[in-house]
Amino acid sequence: MGRQLGVALCLAGLLAIGLWFALGTTPDDPIRNAPSDPTELAPVTHSDSPEEFDAPEVVQVAENTLDLGAGSAALAGTITNPLGQPAAAAEVFLYRSLLPTDVEDEGGLSLMRLIDTTGGTQGALRRLGRTNQFPFRREIAEGLEKLASVRADEAGQYRFTGIESGSYLIAARAEASLLTPSPSIEHLTGAETRVDLTLFEAGSLSGSVVGDDGSSIADAKVRILGEVVPVEAGFGALFLAREDLLLYLLNPVTAQARTDADGSFRFTGLPFLDYRIFVEANPWATAEKEHSVPEPAPIEIVLEVGGAIDGLVIDSEGRPVDGVDVTLTVEGGAGFTAAEIGRASCRERV
Repeated sequence: MGRQLGVALCLAGLLAIGLWFALGTTPDDPIRNAPSDPTELAPVTHSDSPEEFDAPEVVQVAENTLDLGAGSAALAGTITNPLGQPAAAAEVFLYRSLLPTDVEDEGGLSLMRLIDTTGGTQGALRRLGRTNQFPFRREIAEGLEKLASVRADEAGQYRFTGIESGSYLIAARAEASLLTPSPSIEHLTGAETRVDLTLFEAGSLSGSVVGDDGSSIADAKVRILGEVVPVEAGFGALFLAREDLLLYLLNPVTAQARTDADGSFRFTGLPFLDYRIFVEANPWATAEKEHSVPEPAPIEIVLEVGGAIDGLVIDSEGRPVDGVDVTLTVEGGAGFTAAEIGRASCRERV
């Protein structure tokens, strides 16, 4: 039992540290350069906004009240902005919660319960690199089902009626705010429940990418990764509280964009977190930087001309070997004897 617990803690530690460095591999790493939709990486000056982060589909936005006609329960309340003022015309969304009951019973979930570790820790990191999304387990990632929406009135008030019994979440957003969830999941049985909600302010991160000679670098790939779990806090931090889990499910903490012609980039709709920023553009070496949101000051990232490692894998008889994974390691990385910083697939040369 003790050995199994030790293995679990080790894997959790590797994953938490790996999530920090998952995007910090070499430019030739297929984990980070897996084929993606070209339109996703088109040159832009900002990242996906909250509206593009799989925003809830509007079922009906007419008045501030909507009757679902499915039951006798109701949810009503007032939406206020970060200053405590009524958030007139805020979009208010009703979700059905399909999340495990442990989220409420335990006030959150351990990291090992949240992360999809299919294929091991490295499998989780590969999925993070390919999809640019936090690798939640499927039952977590799909744990909120969008049902309907209304707009708050001038006093910030909303009301959903005709709701069938079950577990539900209210979330809302307005200009310059995050898609803010209510602090807890409501379990409705038939009466009207009041849920008031204060919106969280959205952060942004902007800057520019230049070469070591000061010239602007256009079309550089910029990725950001929010520090959801503080690695330096140790194993005691490998737990995501309910409020944070709901916020990150509705507002992803990873994003990517490309710099514009002036080498500028901008990400909006970000939760307040510490972020690691990774930049790559051939023939420069990959660079990374840390930045806290909501610090408003733009940042500058300088790329230096990088090198390349090239070679040929052969078998014992000197014949080229196709399809071999080649790992590049750095000694002593992150407190380990070796930490993976890049992978490449060998292809036979003719």
